[in-house]
Amino acid sequence: MFDSATRSSICARGAVIVASALLTACASLGEPLFKPKPPPSKQVATTEPAKQPEPAPYAPSDFIVEARTAVAAAKENLPTWTGADYLLAKAEAADRNGNTPRARSLAKQVTARAKAQQDTDALDKARAALAKVRQRTGLTDVQLAALRTAELAIVRGQGTRALELIERVETAASIATKLYTVQRGDTLWTIAAKPSVYGNAFLWPLIWRANLDLIKDPAVLRAGLDLDIRTNPSVDEVYSAVQEAQGRAAKVDVGPVRPAE
Repeated sequence: MFDSATRSSICARGAVIVASALLTACASLGEPLFKPKPPPSKQVATTEPAKQPEPAPYAPSDFIVEARTAVAAAKENLPTWTGADYLLAKAEAADRNGNTPRARSLAKQVTARAKAQQDTDALDKARAALAKVRQRTGLTDVQLAALRTAELAIVRGQGTRALELIERVETAASIATKLYTVQRGDTLWTIAAKPSVYGNAFLWPLIWRANLDLIKDPAVLRAGLDLDIRTNPSVDEVYSAVQEAQGRAAKVDVGPVRPAE
């Protein structure tokens, strides 16, 4: 019916009409004819940061522990002393960082300063303690030698060493006793007069005072009692005992008074 040219023209016109109609319809709906394809969504990869291993707890070296101990001892007598705090902090920092030679060197300086401070603080105490223990009677040759060593340490400024020696002697002397068993006919006077006890009858109050739990009345003494005899009374205690013995002489039967042989 139609040749090929006519058919092509009709098809083209029809396509235009259909496209126009579609455009009109889409315009009335307010939507575009061809919706653009949305771009693919970009997914941001969220990767958690790698966890850093926790540092191992700090374990101080032996020389740091020694330095800390020395500083603590120095501050016992003088809490405000800070003469080695800065060096100790530097030594600890070097030790944490693995710089052992520097840490060791600094720690030695800290320990030396702290011990010097301890000696300074101990000197006055040592002098006072020496004066006190020198008042002890009946000290042994070994104890007297220890006190001479302590005196030399004081002269050298070694207060800590001196104080240790003196306190050792004082502690032993303050508790030293020997045992005496009361015999029939004994009195405190005769016991005190024995050379193996005090060699001085007027020191009988020392025996009484040391055994108050056994002797309620110094005039009454029972045979068989085991008495503690203090071996190192102080000079002041000896003097007080003599004064007391003289004051009680008229009241207490302490046995016959005999001249010293």
